[in-house]
Amino acid sequence: MSVKIAQMTYKAGGGTAIKKSGAASPRLGSPGDRSVARLSHDIRTQLYIIIGFAELMLEEIPGKINQEQRRNLSDVLNSGRRLQELLRDIVAGLKTSETVVNDKENTGRR
Repeated sequence: MSVKIAQMTYKAGGGTAIKKSGAASPRLGSPGDRSVARLSHDIRTQLYIIIGFAELMLEEIPGKINQEQRRNLSDVLNSGRRLQELLRDIVAGLKTSETVVNDKENTGRR
Protein backbone atom coordinates (compact mmCIF):
# COMPACT_ATOMS: atom_id res chain seq x y z
CA MET A 1 0.00 0.00 0.00
CA SER A 2 1.24 3.54 -0.85
CA VAL A 3 -0.20 6.83 0.30
CA LYS A 4 0.70 9.94 -1.71
CA ILE A 5 1.10 12.88 0.56
CA ALA A 6 2.08 16.31 -0.77
CA GLN A 7 5.30 15.60 -2.65
CA MET A 8 6.23 12.41 -0.79
CA THR A 9 5.07 8.82 -1.02
CA TYR A 10 5.10 6.72 2.14
CA LYS A 11 5.21 2.99 1.57
CA ALA A 12 3.97 0.30 3.91
CA GLY A 13 6.87 -1.49 5.55
CA GLY A 14 9.03 1.64 5.59
CA GLY A 15 10.81 3.68 2.99
CA THR A 16 10.04 7.04 1.49
CA ALA A 17 10.21 8.18 -2.11
CA ILE A 18 10.32 11.89 -2.83
CA LYS A 19 8.84 13.10 -6.11
CA LYS A 20 10.22 16.18 -7.79
CA SER A 21 7.79 19.07 -7.68
CA GLY A 22 5.79 19.69 -10.83
CA ALA A 23 5.98 23.44 -10.21
CA ALA A 24 8.48 25.26 -12.36
CA SER A 25 11.49 26.57 -10.52
CA PRO A 26 12.22 30.20 -11.06
CA ARG A 27 14.90 30.69 -13.72
CA LEU A 28 17.18 33.11 -12.04
CA GLY A 29 20.61 34.21 -13.22
CA SER A 30 22.36 36.45 -10.68
CA PRO A 31 23.84 35.16 -7.39
CA GLY A 32 21.07 37.01 -5.48
CA ASP A 33 18.44 35.36 -7.66
CA ARG A 34 19.98 31.95 -7.06
CA SER A 35 19.93 32.63 -3.31
CA VAL A 36 16.21 33.42 -3.51
CA ALA A 37 15.60 30.24 -5.51
CA ARG A 38 17.59 28.16 -3.02
CA LEU A 39 15.74 29.71 -0.06
CA SER A 40 12.40 29.16 -1.79
CA HIS A 41 13.29 25.51 -2.41
CA ASP A 42 14.35 25.00 1.22
CA ILE A 43 11.13 26.54 2.55
CA ARG A 44 8.95 24.54 0.12
CA THR A 45 10.68 21.31 1.15
CA GLN A 46 9.86 21.91 4.81
CA LEU A 47 6.27 22.88 3.97
CA TYR A 48 5.80 19.65 1.98
CA ILE A 49 6.93 17.67 5.01
CA ILE A 50 4.60 19.53 7.38
CA ILE A 51 1.65 19.22 5.00
CA GLY A 52 2.43 15.58 4.30
CA PHE A 53 2.53 14.56 7.94
CA ALA A 54 -0.65 16.51 8.72
CA GLU A 55 -2.41 14.70 5.84
CA LEU A 56 -1.02 11.35 7.00
CA MET A 57 -2.32 11.91 10.52
CA LEU A 58 -5.72 13.19 9.32
CA GLU A 59 -6.17 10.05 7.22
CA GLU A 60 -5.49 8.09 10.43
CA ILE A 61 -2.85 5.95 8.72
CA PRO A 62 -0.76 5.58 11.90
CA GLY A 63 -3.83 5.29 14.15
CA LYS A 64 -7.03 6.89 15.36
CA ILE A 65 -7.14 10.55 16.38
CA ASN A 66 -9.68 12.41 18.48
CA GLN A 67 -11.69 15.50 17.47
CA GLU A 68 -9.33 17.98 19.12
CA GLN A 69 -6.36 16.42 17.34
CA ARG A 70 -8.31 16.51 14.07
CA ARG A 71 -9.05 20.24 14.51
CA ASN A 72 -5.43 20.99 15.37
CA LEU A 73 -4.10 18.97 12.41
CA SER A 74 -6.59 20.69 10.10
CA ASP A 75 -5.25 24.05 11.30
CA VAL A 76 -1.68 22.90 10.63
CA LEU A 77 -2.65 21.64 7.16
CA ASN A 78 -4.54 24.83 6.23
CA SER A 79 -1.71 27.03 7.52
CA GLY A 80 0.88 25.03 5.57
CA ARG A 81 -1.14 25.32 2.37
CA ARG A 82 -1.58 29.08 2.93
CA LEU A 83 2.18 29.47 3.42
CA GLN A 84 2.72 27.58 0.14
CA GLU A 85 0.44 30.05 -1.65
CA LEU A 86 2.21 33.04 -0.08
CA LEU A 87 5.63 31.70 -1.04
CA ARG A 88 4.42 31.07 -4.61
CA ASP A 89 3.09 34.66 -4.79
CA ILE A 90 6.33 36.11 -3.40
CA VAL A 91 8.52 34.23 -5.88
CA ALA A 92 6.17 35.16 -8.75
CA GLY A 93 6.31 38.81 -7.65
CA LEU A 94 10.11 38.72 -7.56
CA LYS A 95 10.22 37.21 -11.03
CA THR A 96 7.80 39.86 -12.33
CA SER A 97 9.83 42.67 -10.73
CA GLU A 98 13.01 41.29 -12.29
CA THR A 99 11.37 41.15 -15.72
CA VAL A 100 10.19 44.78 -15.46
CA VAL A 101 13.67 45.93 -14.39
CA ASN A 102 15.33 43.93 -17.19
CA ASP A 103 12.88 45.30 -19.78
CA LYS A 104 13.60 48.87 -18.66
CA GLU A 105 17.36 48.25 -18.80
CA ASN A 106 17.12 46.76 -22.28
CA THR A 107 15.08 49.66 -23.64
CA GLY A 108 17.11 52.35 -21.87
CA ARG A 109 14.11 53.60 -19.84
CA ARG A 110 14.24 54.51 -16.18
